[in-house]
Amino acid sequence: MKTLCITGPKHPSLEALEALFQQAGMARPQLSARTQTPDLATWHQRVLADLQLKDGDTISEAPHPNKLWELVATDLLLANIDSPIWGWSSSDSLWLLDFWLELAPELCVIMMTISPQRWLAETLGDPRIPPPQQALADWHRIHEHLLRQHLRNPQRTLLLDAEMALGAPADLVTYCHQRWLLPLDPKALQVPSVSPPDALRYYFAEQLCADAPEVLSLQRELEATRTPFVDLPTNSVEPTARNQEPQEQRLANQLSLAMTAMHEQQSEQASLADENTKLRAQLARVEEQLENAFLKSQESEARLLQANKSISERDQQLKEAEKQETELRGLKPQLQETQEENTLLLQQLHQVQEELESVFLRGQRLEQQVTDLTTKQDQEYQQQVATLNARINKLINQRDEQIRATNAASEALELERNAQLTKAQDQDVGLETLEQAHIAELSALAEENERMATGFNEQLTAQAAEHHRQVSELEDRLDRVLEQRDEQIRLLNASAGELRQVQEELEAVSLIHLNDSDEARKTLTAAVEAKTRISNELTELKTQLDDYALRYRTADARLSCIAHTAPDLFVFDTVDLQDIALPFASRAIEWNFRDVTTLSRSIDELRVTIFAEADGLGIVFARDAQRMPLLRWPEAFKDQSHCVLTLRPNSTNVDRPPAILREFSTSDWMMLKGVVRIMLTHIITSAQPFVSQTMSVNELFQRLKACLQSLEKYPLALRHDQLQLINKHAEKEVSVQLSSTTSETDSKESLHQTSTEAKAGGRTERVQKEYEHLWLRLTNLSFGPRQWPSFEFRFACAGNLEKHFGEHPRLEFPADTGQAPIEHWFAESSNEFGAKLEIRYAPPSQMDLAVWRKLSVSDQALISDLVRQLPSLLASLDVGSPAVGHPLSEWIELARQVALTHQRLSAQRQQARVTTLASKLAQGNVSPAQPPRGNESRIIERTAALQGPQPWFNAI
Repeated sequence: MKTLCITGPKHPSLEALEALFQQAGMARPQLSARTQTPDLATWHQRVLADLQLKDGDTISEAPHPNKLWELVATDLLLANIDSPIWGWSSSDSLWLLDFWLELAPELCVIMMTISPQRWLAETLGDPRIPPPQQALADWHRIHEHLLRQHLRNPQRTLLLDAEMALGAPADLVTYCHQRWLLPLDPKALQVPSVSPPDALRYYFAEQLCADAPEVLSLQRELEATRTPFVDLPTNSVEPTARNQEPQEQRLANQLSLAMTAMHEQQSEQASLADENTKLRAQLARVEEQLENAFLKSQESEARLLQANKSISERDQQLKEAEKQETELRGLKPQLQETQEENTLLLQQLHQVQEELESVFLRGQRLEQQVTDLTTKQDQEYQQQVATLNARINKLINQRDEQIRATNAASEALELERNAQLTKAQDQDVGLETLEQAHIAELSALAEENERMATGFNEQLTAQAAEHHRQVSELEDRLDRVLEQRDEQIRLLNASAGELRQVQEELEAVSLIHLNDSDEARKTLTAAVEAKTRISNELTELKTQLDDYALRYRTADARLSCIAHTAPDLFVFDTVDLQDIALPFASRAIEWNFRDVTTLSRSIDELRVTIFAEADGLGIVFARDAQRMPLLRWPEAFKDQSHCVLTLRPNSTNVDRPPAILREFSTSDWMMLKGVVRIMLTHIITSAQPFVSQTMSVNELFQRLKACLQSLEKYPLALRHDQLQLINKHAEKEVSVQLSSTTSETDSKESLHQTSTEAKAGGRTERVQKEYEHLWLRLTNLSFGPRQWPSFEFRFACAGNLEKHFGEHPRLEFPADTGQAPIEHWFAESSNEFGAKLEIRYAPPSQMDLAVWRKLSVSDQALISDLVRQLPSLLASLDVGSPAVGHPLSEWIELARQVALTHQRLSAQRQQARVTTLASKLAQGNVSPAQPPRGNESRIIERTAALQGPQPWFNAI
């Protein structure tokens, strides 16, 4: 099916060109079978109205209709799918070209251009048309968009002038047929007539266009970019308008000649102005270059001064270096010790290099060793740092305790001294009081004596002795008080001496504390130095580890290269052969491989036994409590200690190899082929003493070779090493659903609606949707020769899950994690988890064939095998996994229904293809020069003997 779109500005030439191609064999667009589906013209009008694009808008980025209009467009394309070539013409398609080119890969576009002179001449004098300036602006906007679309899609578009296209219709149809292989017939074409504008309007249009340099520039660019399908004169239609009236023609010719001369003069003036502008621009560039050269010269002078300064500094540094060299000469013994240490380090480095030569065989072990070494160094460093920190904290605590004790003693002595001083001050105050009292008493006595002397002169003599006695007693009392004060002063001095002694002791304690602080500081300095040394050692160790990591990455890259070239790599240290007897074979050869390494496993000891069959060879893997040679033990031998594989490549049942091999994981499958390949290389030299008389070494070699060829030709099967349940998710949401009418055929082709949709009385119903999925991951996935580290997919179900669980199951392949194995993956839909490819089912008889047909044959085979294995995959999940939503048993039953639906539909399609090919063979419609492809050839060969459908995983 080929599709042709003719677009450009609104002009009668679009309809004329469409009629021309319809004469050549292009069919008109057919309407959809749906009653309410609009035609293409109505579709364009409604989409542009929804996008709110006006005539004066500038398209900055490609507009895209919403999902509803996209489905309507798809329906219109499907309605014309049976036409060999069909197409339409519309000026509205110009603004939606990006959408059409993406939706229809087979679409070809012819973009028509109109000269601005003719565009303007046809609009002059029409009151419905905007003024000339606006008309030229519209022409510039439309044709600029045409040019941009052509430059963006040069292989799928033609940029043509309308007059040239209508002037050579046969050449245009022939060119389209040759370039795009369109089934068109250029014979018997009738060119539709398009009336050109009169000469006077054309003349005025030329004058108006001459004043619009941007329009003329775009016109020249369009003329240079047009598709050269034929060489025709550009003014093939215009002269026809000049044969109407002779007089007007002569006047128009004269006026045209005059205007042509004036136009040439204006063009010359414009070229001179352009040349002048270019010269001025060139002068400005030269001035700018001169200014840049001057600035660069100044920068060079500054750099020269800086270089001289740097030379002076270098000379000073050389002098200092000479001094340091003199000092370093005395460090020669230390240098020798360092050289010895370097020698030891070099020896260790050579030893490490020798060990690293086997990294490509021990890559996985090396990473663990590096991790352990890093962890151990970190632990030792943390232990040393913790020990130093504990010791420093202990010293700091001791110092703080000593400081607190010293401060406490100082405070006690200070309090005692203050008490003594207070006591002494109190005693001094008492003496002064006594003296004052004594003085006051003496004053009173003197006054009494004077009074007595005045009043009793007679008694003065008698009382004088008594007075002297009292004075003597007072003097004695005063002497005693003075003696007591001297004693207190002596005691105070003694207390002061004791206080000084205490201060000296305090100073001694402070000195001791300072000495302890110095020791602590020295200890702390030593700890810092030790930490620095440890840090340097760790830095050196990190450098070595980086070197190890680089070597490991190199080895890993080599392993990746080996994995692409030899995925069944099988390396071992030694192998021993032994002649043994088995319950099912009287004589067999046991191969005991030690220290086995494959691309994904490391096995200390692997025992494989081979024995001869009547027409083939048997291979036995044995397991016990210490050895498990296979990652996944086949279900048929789950209760046995031996797994027996019988390969009969020479039998007639070539197309049915052992089904048990489908249960082998990726690692087990690669190891099996590697073991057989290694046996082939060692059978001649190692198995001679163990071969029986009934079979020679050459015959055993031929059987092993045939078995290896049989394994290489084994049908494609999806394999993995481990299955992981990432999470179980369940949610409910209330959404608004729009009603739609879907026929029975469409429901079989696409199952995009996952919930009941209803609309009644002009109101939209709100329905509840439920969604639940199992997110699974398969590690080391392989499908034939292709292999991936991991692959994720979701087995989901939507709808009203509480009442009808399993109505709408689906397989979801998310972007990134589920995209790599599927060659033709595309973002079919998205949800809160991101973009995804989704394949929907409706058991027991429907699936989403619209999405299925977009996948390649290899993608269909991979997904089919995944669907076949889905029930067994879910059954192998851990029953103790967290229960969210429905139980695992219901999921397993749903997977079984999906597998049966997929198998049934695949068998129907296979049987239909077989019937069609058989009928073609019977009628002789298959040409020998074009033999069937792929599965069709196999189907043709087996048509006569076909008794039922082929294995369902190869059906699609």
